[in-house]
Formats: sequence, C-alpha cells, structure tokens
Amino acid sequence: MDYTTETERQKKYYIGLENAGNIAEIEAMHSLLVKDIEEFAEEQLYVKTLRLWLYSVLPLYHKLAYVVNNRLIHENLTDILTDDTTNVHTPQEIYRSLLQLAPYTADEVIRTIGCNASTMAAIAKAFNDEDIDRFVYLLDSKHCDLRGISRICDQIWVEPLFSGDCDDETLALQIDTACSIVCENADAPLSTDAMQTSRAFDHTLNSGEDFDQYLQQLWKYNYDFYEWLSSYYDDLRPRLTAREQRQIEPYIAPIEKPAASFCLNDDFYTHRISSRHHDEYFGLSPMVLNAGPAPLQQLIDYLAEQGYIENTPTTKRLFAYRFSGCQRPDELNTIEWNGKNNRPYELIFLIKYLTRRASYIKMRRFFNGPEWVKSQDSSYAVGADTHLRATFDQLFPNLVAKA
Repeated sequence: MDYTTETERQKKYYIGLENAGNIAEIEAMHSLLVKDIEEFAEEQLYVKTLRLWLYSVLPLYHKLAYVVNNRLIHENLTDILTDDTTNVHTPQEIYRSLLQLAPYTADEVIRTIGCNASTMAAIAKAFNDEDIDRFVYLLDSKHCDLRGISRICDQIWVEPLFSGDCDDETLALQIDTACSIVCENADAPLSTDAMQTSRAFDHTLNSGEDFDQYLQQLWKYNYDFYEWLSSYYDDLRPRLTAREQRQIEPYIAPIEKPAASFCLNDDFYTHRISSRHHDEYFGLSPMVLNAGPAPLQQLIDYLAEQGYIENTPTTKRLFAYRFSGCQRPDELNTIEWNGKNNRPYELIFLIKYLTRRASYIKMRRFFNGPEWVKSQDSSYAVGADTHLRATFDQLFPNLVAKA
C-alpha cells in the first residue's frame, strides 16, 4: 500500500480513527461484558460499571491512543528525537510498540532506527511480515542505535485495555490495572513497566461478604479512569481537527458518580478483630449483638443524616468499628462528633447503652469536637436529645429499660 501522498495518508488515518474502539467490534470480541450486564441485572452498580467501561472508556481510550500514536507522534517526531532521555527499549518492546501504530506511522518510526540502508530495509520487511524473531535478531546482531526509536516508544500507548475472552477475575484485574496505573501516572500513557508492576486486584465477583465493597472499588477505578481520559481530551482538543473531535466527543458525556454505600452484612459481627486491638474499640453489649447488625446500621445512618457524624461511608464504617471491633478499616482517624449544643451527651448515651462497659477515656480518644464534661459520668446520658433517644428505643426496644 502506498502511504506516501498526504491525501492517501489522511484517508487511511480517518478510517483508522473511525474503527478504533468500534462498539460493534468490542461487543463481538468481549461478549463476556454483555453477558454479565444481563446476568447481573439486579446489581445496578456493576451493570453501570460495565456499561461505562464498554460504551465509554474502551472506545474513548482507543480513539485517543490512535490520535496520539498516529498523528501527534508523526507531527512531533523532531521534538521527540531531540529529547535527552536515555531509556533504551528492548527489541521486543519496540516491536510491541510498533504494533500499536498504523502501517504508515510504523514505517516512518522504523526509519528512525540508526543503521545502514540495507539493514533498515530488512528490519522494515521483518516487521511487515510479522516476523518478530527476525526483527529482534536484526536489531541485536546489527548493533542498531535504538535511542531515537526508544524516545518515540516512550510516547506510544502500548498496552491494550482488554485482551480476549476472560473470566470475571481477569476482567477485574484488567479494569483495575488500566485505571489505577493511568490515574497514578497522569502525566504519562500506559507503560509496560507500570503494567507489569501494578498490584493485582484480589477480589472477584463472587467474593461474598466483600461484594458491595468490590463493586464500589470497581466503579471507582473505572469512573476515575474515565475522568482522566475526559480531562486528557480537554487538554488535547485545541490540537485536534473538527473531524477528530466529531469522532471522539460522542463518548464523552457528563456521568454522575453515585454515592458510595454503607452496609453492614448479616454476618458483620462474625468478623471481629483480634483481641490484641481491644484498645481500638468499645465492644458491644450482648443484647446489642443479639439484635444483629441491622439496627446498628440504621442507627449509624440516622446519626449521619442528623449531622452527628460526617455522612460518608468511610466515617460510618469507622464508627461501626469503634463500637463493635468488627472489620477493621485501614485508617483509624478521629471522628468529628457534632453533638447538640456542642455537648457530648448523645455520645455518652450511645456509649452507655450500646457497649458492654462504658469507657469515656476511649471516647475522648476516638472522637473530637464537643466540649467534654469534666466528670466522666454516664449520668450525663439523660441530657441526650429526645429525638435520638426515641429513635434508639425503636431500634433497640427495651434496651434502655433493661440496662
């Protein structure tokens, strides 16, 4: 194929951009996604995550990668080649990078290899014949200067975001690695080293007790990655033609990030932390434990809605741990308590009736905000807000009377 004329090159370029991230091709190659959207229809957040991945992230990523790899690199070859980077890629890495380019761009990039004309022709032929062994042999045996082409490879988005049919765990790993690496390296495209050193996503769709947490994390990575791609496009837009913008912008639309949920599963109390951490929590009374975790969750939701504590899943989970000692969070920060009239009476009330042994020393360690009373006396519980007391009695009937 002759790519020498600019007209022919432009024609091939726009055909390639149109095909990059083609929805029909993605659906045909990765039917697992579509199947799971149907199978897990009741898991709305999971379905929403897959739809975002399938219909926005994948095509948007591939179209942006195509523009970066095949037009911007072409236009900036001189600047790239004069970069002072010393990172020399291996022949295998160079071959894989070239595979991400359209043929006309790959031919141009190959010509930046430092070697004589006959070797250059042999290298180009090996690549066009898809003969990786011959390609690697020539670059090694002819002692080619790879500094120039390595600088170009540093600019190429080399890792595909989805490769072949896979099980749910592999899908989770691919989404996690793609999203986390790009978000953590926002100034650079995906790199082979980054992908190889990325952490494995160790949850699966069938992770039982952690399923809700898994969905939240999967959505977060996916959404953050989409946000990064959208931001990258905003920076790129002034350099794009109107035709390029028309092909990319259908995949960019405002997406509302759902609020993370807070849920104490039925077996929450079976995940009590080791007793060696006993100084990190109060410990619930037997009567509270016998009522199951549902009333405790409703109480925590109430406290958040009323503004006693910050209304976030992180604060709610920390509050649950401070009282129960179950499912220890990674960070044990101090909880801001916003009592009525800046007093701790409601907090003292909760500690008195929820815990097996009230500890107001721990209360001062775990919470911040109110004007602490001088006397550490549970009698201050009578000063708690009447609406809170009534809500507590509904959730834990007769608990106050029997205490």
